[in-house]
Amino acid sequence: MSDLTLYPADIAAMSVGQLAALPPAQKAEISRNLDEALAWLKQARAKFDAALEAAYGEQARAARLEAGKDFGVVHLKDGLLRVTVDVPKRVSWDQAQLAAIARREQIHFHVDAAWGGPTLFSPRYQGLLTGIEHADTVTLDGHKQLLVPLGTGMLLCRQPDLMMTVKREAPYAIRATSFDQGRFTLEGTRPANALYLDAAFQMLGQQGYAQLIDANYDRARRMAALIDASPAFELMSAPVMNLLSYRCIPPHLQGQVPDVAANEQINLFNVALQKAQRAEGHSFVSRTQRAVSRYGEQPLTLLRAVLLNPLIEEADIRALLDDQVRLGNQIASQLFE
Repeated sequence: MSDLTLYPADIAAMSVGQLAALPPAQKAEISRNLDEALAWLKQARAKFDAALEAAYGEQARAARLEAGKDFGVVHLKDGLLRVTVDVPKRVSWDQAQLAAIARREQIHFHVDAAWGGPTLFSPRYQGLLTGIEHADTVTLDGHKQLLVPLGTGMLLCRQPDLMMTVKREAPYAIRATSFDQGRFTLEGTRPANALYLDAAFQMLGQQGYAQLIDANYDRARRMAALIDASPAFELMSAPVMNLLSYRCIPPHLQGQVPDVAANEQINLFNVALQKAQRAEGHSFVSRTQRAVSRYGEQPLTLLRAVLLNPLIEEADIRALLDDQVRLGNQIASQLFE
């Protein structure tokens, strides 16, 4: 601390204009102190949450059992203290076990691998799809991670005669005695889109796709690390493949644990931010809305990044996040001041 030091209460009491007029050395010290304070608050919050779990975890579990719930939010009161304990729903899929159940019950076992299927090309990440080999059918979309045009969806069948279930005939074109593969498709007559796939496999092969998959999945993890390290963002789920969800936090709510009202403000903020970033045209992410277990059933507006372009570098990711911080500061001053 120095003679330039302003404490958090002083900063909160000042206007944006007053802060902007401070000398550069003072602004630098404030920025450094706030970053340190936010990091300390994150550590303190995590430690205190662990203490609450130690103190009230058993009571919360008993309350959930009494309510007939295996997961979800439980509210407890201890004098003036109101404790919220959230146990998210966790589902662990054992594909081999599911396949065994399907065989025993004579149920068709299908895997929708439209996005994640090409993960199999990567020796590093193919373990994410362990068990897919037990499927009766698998769907894949070539226009996603295989990087070819639309219209290249695939249905892979363990038993080729499954295609007989969609067989049809027409006396004017697809006769019972004629050779026409169109009878075994849902589309009927169609363009030769399989050539896109063949060309891509010829050019890239398994090794080429493995390099693309590895690079994109690694980029997603790097982007998640950058998001998690900044108080301006909240990472909502760690990336499994190359998709990740997060949200930008307006300056006046950074370092806090948002309640329902604060989450509504953050939702409004992220909708405006995503629209502004798209309109500016320099960088872009999409947005979605879903509940996140740590906040109960409240729908949250999330930013959704897809790391698919093989030319993306870390500098591009940093630039995108910098755009969001810059635009976010402008939007926050319009929405909340």
